Amino acid sequence: MQDIHKLIEAYFDCTLSEQEEQQLKQMLATTEEDTADVREAKAVLGVFAMERKLSQGAQQITNHELRITHSKRSIVRYAAAAVAVFAIVIGGMKYVEYQEDNACVMYVNGEKISNEKIVLAQMVGQMDDISEAADYNDQTMFNQLDDMASVLE
Repeated sequence: MQDIHKLIEAYFDCTLSEQEEQQLKQMLATTEEDTADVREAKAVLGVFAMERKLSQGAQQITNHELRITHSKRSIVRYAAAAVAVFAIVIGGMKYVEYQEDNACVMYVNGEKISNEKIVLAQMVGQMDDISEAADYNDQTMFNQLDDMASVLE
């Protein structure tokens, strides 16, 4: 069995094989050692979460699976932003089209609304909802980064 500190150093030098990385994760999950490099490696490798899963008898999570999950979240976030922008553009185009006809019409739950003030209020409300969702995602991301930083400290 290799020394945990040598494995940690090799991990950060990106010279570990997959088998050695798994060995390092297992060692980090079971070690009683509480040195700075062990704490840093645990934080980077997500061993705290793995320790909880191991204690509950769950399967280990690999770095590859974590990267895939993170990638999926990023893709969903960007797709949602793209859909929102597309909806805004289409809504704007339709608004201009109706303005040219000097008519402002909106359909809500199948009901036609032609009062310009109500339609504009609905559009502003939708834009506010999108803005709030974006702010919430940003705040969530900042909270996660703060949590990670506090573990590293």
